Amino acid sequence: FSELNENTSIKKGKPISYEDTPEITVMRDELREYNKLLQRTYIDIGDLKEPKVLSKNHSCINVDQNNKLVKRIFYRGNWSLGGRFFGGWWQKVNSDYRSRILINDEPTLELDYSGLHINLIHGMEREQPPKDPYTIPLINPETTSEQQRAWMKGLVLMAINAKSVKAAFSSFRNKQKSGSQEKSFKDKQLQELLYKFIEYNPIVESYLGTDKGVELMAIDGRITARVINHFTRKKIPILTVHDSYIINHEYSGELRNQMNKAIREELGGIEITITQEKIGIDQYRSFKAQEPNSAYFNQQMLDNIPSVTRSSQYQSRYKEFIDWRDRKNKG
Repeated sequence: FSELNENTSIKKGKPISYEDTPEITVMRDELREYNKLLQRTYIDIGDLKEPKVLSKNHSCINVDQNNKLVKRIFYRGNWSLGGRFFGGWWQKVNSDYRSRILINDEPTLELDYSGLHINLIHGMEREQPPKDPYTIPLINPETTSEQQRAWMKGLVLMAINAKSVKAAFSSFRNKQKSGSQEKSFKDKQLQELLYKFIEYNPIVESYLGTDKGVELMAIDGRITARVINHFTRKKIPILTVHDSYIINHEYSGELRNQMNKAIREELGGIEITITQEKIGIDQYRSFKAQEPNSAYFNQQMLDNIPSVTRSSQYQSRYKEFIDWRDRKNKG
């Protein structure tokens, strides 16, 4: 168990004694099997010479096989709050590094749910969510759509996690870079952003400033557990970054199907948009089988399949891991 602040960052929690229940035992067994699979899996960035990268906050992250096991974190001594999967160096690096990850020496791709927590609220209220809840007409014509979307998304998510809207305003400013335009935003400007968002997503209003984030994390934790357990049972490694999933590109179609299935089962049939920049080799083969004479689209899709450069240092690290795994299996 850990504490959670209004920015959804983890504070060090004190261990809390608890009694096992059948449900807790199942969760622990599932997590143990997942970690066993990760332990046997080689996860690296193919073009790295030295297995180190800078994290999102510019600290040094070791990209190695001793930094890949995960745990589930629940909050405030309550099994119904939180439950996300934490751990693994891939959670601490940016999307550019993640796009170059190899799993067992195979290229990967990443799929994620678009606007998950906002869409979960729509689902909880039994309302089909919009394709992108943050795509809203501009308030200020001098602002780009990308800027407004980023500001609105950050602010709304903070407002869902904060105990008051005013606290969310302070958290928003505290998170911005010194000297940036958004660092100087007044409460009135931030309130205008929220009002505009509520105009197009009225169902979300009652969730703002109500500390609901930990409850939503419990839902996305269960969704992720469904996806992980499906692939773990099939001995197919999958990596998670809360609401996004990284997998060998041979299984991109199956991952998309499982993500949709997990949402439907958790929200009673509601669907949420899934974003995917590249395509998997399995998706390409499926399209080619359906449209064998479409040379243009076949080539266009083939060009969009992920590929990764492998450095000689990476190849040495991979061979060393395979040798270790072979010795372990024999022993």
